[in-house]
Amino acid sequence: MIILPIFLLLILSICGASTISFGIGSNDETFAPAVGSGYIKLKFALVLACVLNIAGILVLGDRVAETLGQGIITKPLTMIEIISIVFAVGAWLTIASYFKSPISTTQAMIGSIIGLGVIIGFSYINWNAIVLVFLGLAISPVLGFVIAYLTYTALQRGVLSKVKGLNDVEKRERLFAQMLLVAVMITQFSRGANDIANAIAPLIHAVELTVLLIIGGIGATIGLLILGRRVLLELGTSVVKLTPSSAFAAQVATALVMFLGTWFGLPLSGTAVLVAALVGVGYAKKIKVNTRTVKGIAFAWGVTFPASALFSIAIYSGLQFF
Repeated sequence: MIILPIFLLLILSICGASTISFGIGSNDETFAPAVGSGYIKLKFALVLACVLNIAGILVLGDRVAETLGQGIITKPLTMIEIISIVFAVGAWLTIASYFKSPISTTQAMIGSIIGLGVIIGFSYINWNAIVLVFLGLAISPVLGFVIAYLTYTALQRGVLSKVKGLNDVEKRERLFAQMLLVAVMITQFSRGANDIANAIAPLIHAVELTVLLIIGGIGATIGLLILGRRVLLELGTSVVKLTPSSAFAAQVATALVMFLGTWFGLPLSGTAVLVAALVGVGYAKKIKVNTRTVKGIAFAWGVTFPASALFSIAIYSGLQFF
């Protein structure tokens, strides 16, 4: 067996965190409702998303990172263990993004942590924190659905149904498009902080947090620019047909849930919240929801947990030869 220097292991761990950040950026579909409604051009959405991602990471990124890095993982991990977790999550995120499947980074992180526990034992895992995370993952999409449904229903009764004439409709939709942009920006800011925490959490015990936040921001930006358009276009155009007003309802729900979750340090799945919100809008509008796409996304979520666990086990096992 070859003993790798601790410095080299640290570099590999940071590279792994960068891989996760890249995967997070490439799997980021926050601007999907805005792009799907036709109000925002794809290139503008990508650039604005990058800026807001970095802002969210630097302002609120430490909250969720500390929950995952110190609340779930109760003791410092070895560099081999950290490498196994971060490369497992990063690999699965990148694969999912290539196939245009929006998945939960939080779920992938938890899966990889538990997968590693299968080999080294579960003494380093705080199961109470794991239960709390799973509750957040389960409840947040329900909240997204309900808030989006109620928001669009209220808009329909209070505003949309009273507008008459094509000119009035166009003016209304332009107004909602501007409001949509604000809601999207809040969501992206919150998700930048929430999602990147997944990338850097395992390294909290080994590297200065500020350095990790910067690394995470750079990785997510590169991933968003290179592969992000694939998932963004897929989700923005295939779940339900959107107008600026309906996209606004979905985005308000997502922004509210994600911001509150991030503020209280809860790792959530922004993808799950957004998809649920889009479905909620579809039901409120009484229009057809593309169940085939929704089922495909649900399948990807279901596969994420065992896939990331298996990746973690395989990587850790392979590293034992070095």
